[in-house]
Amino acid sequence: MRAYAKVNLTLKVIGRRPDRYHVLESLVVFADLADQLTTVGSDAPPAVTYAGPSAAGLTASPDDLVSKAQRLLGLTFPDWPLPHVAVHNELPQAAGLGGGSADAAAYVHLAMNAAGDAGMIKDRKAALATLVSEAVSLGADVPVCLLRQAAWVGGIGDQLRAVQLEAPFAAVLVRPDANVPTAKTRAVFGALAARPIPDGLRAEGKPPTVDGTVLSRAEVEAAMEAHANDLQAPAVSLMPEIETALEALANTSGARHVRLSGAGPTTLALFDNSDQAAAAADAISTVYPSWWVRAVQLGSPAAFDGSAA
Repeated sequence: MRAYAKVNLTLKVIGRRPDRYHVLESLVVFADLADQLTTVGSDAPPAVTYAGPSAAGLTASPDDLVSKAQRLLGLTFPDWPLPHVAVHNELPQAAGLGGGSADAAAYVHLAMNAAGDAGMIKDRKAALATLVSEAVSLGADVPVCLLRQAAWVGGIGDQLRAVQLEAPFAAVLVRPDANVPTAKTRAVFGALAARPIPDGLRAEGKPPTVDGTVLSRAEVEAAMEAHANDLQAPAVSLMPEIETALEALANTSGARHVRLSGAGPTTLALFDNSDQAAAAADAISTVYPSWWVRAVQLGSPAAFDGSAA
């Protein structure tokens, strides 16, 4: 099961609720880069192990998102078998690409597959809808990673309007070497100091209404032109290396809509085609050989592996 990187093309912060959750509006797509989760053929208790080029320091713990997903499944569907999985990590940690959320979502899908094979699921769509509504307790990115489709995301990550892109499009992702603060996302939101939303005021951050569910390249770029990422400035204040990455992308030929993904430090830019993106990635890697730089396609998982699950 591939756990694809999540990319925020837009991210607007509406405000902070009294419970300190932030209300968001975001257009989320996925990159054709992924961790790989494999079920371990073992009778051992449910567990998770990590390996791969980006697995340094990762161990299963109560705070690990896959372990949290295991506990959520145990509470929501206590009869389901919970698999023991091995995670091969390719996505960089704490990068703004939702790697941990994608891994947790992929684990849920593996568990759903096992439960389905055991005849424990009568309605897979209903089971998935229940888990999507519960998954926001794990993190704002987990519901859209569970959906495994490009989407407008609203609320605290719990309001989703799935969309399709007419075709995947080329981009470059750059994660500079940065001194990432502990509890990075919380730190970046703290630096943003979003306006409080008074108790009782409905500010749900509903995803915008679109004509149909298929977005053209022009519509995607229009959305990006209308709004960037409200977390970019506070993230740069905490991780100034982001500014260098943004400048490096902006200085490549053909780069458009240069911005931060999520809370960073990964930055991105769109390109007209894969050749332009590959040339830009090569140019940046030559100047900054220690950075994580990838030319990618952006779209939905179904466009990358032929399946939405």
